[in-house]
Amino acid sequence: MFTKIADDGSEAVAVEVMCESAPVAGSEALAALGDALVTQLLTGPGAASGEELLKQDNPNGSGTLQELYDGVVNKIREKIVVNRVVRTKGPVGVYVHHDGKTAVVFEADGDAKDATVLRDVAMHIAAMKPVCTNPEDVDPALVKEERDRLAEEARATGKPDNIIEKIVDGRMG
Repeated sequence: MFTKIADDGSEAVAVEVMCESAPVAGSEALAALGDALVTQLLTGPGAASGEELLKQDNPNGSGTLQELYDGVVNKIREKIVVNRVVRTKGPVGVYVHHDGKTAVVFEADGDAKDATVLRDVAMHIAAMKPVCTNPEDVDPALVKEERDRLAEEARATGKPDNIIEKIVDGRMG
């Protein structure tokens, strides 16, 4: 996973580049490809997919990103896939876990001046592994399952049914 934030913190991009082995994942050639991809995504017209991004110019040299990609694949001799592409505007928080497999890019409300706070929030999002990004996207079956679990937990303490319902409502927020 490769990410880049605009100097003023107003925009961020991420590109997921998948390969088959750890040595390739840590190679300079893949890092150079990833850097070129995120640089072009941030400074160029944007892209909705990896295929669309690869058609654009290489910001670090001549030719296209596809030509750079082909050169890396020919050098490494391993399948490499430019998978997901994300670009977001506004104050942004970005975090990439040390293994490079987990990343968070989010848009916040307010001021982009405190990059440390935004990065810390992104780190917490990565640690919590949320199932959705908006409350309306939560699966009703998941909500019912959690309500049942909380009710059972309260019931085990001997609380009466009318109190259990209030406890569950309070814990569900």
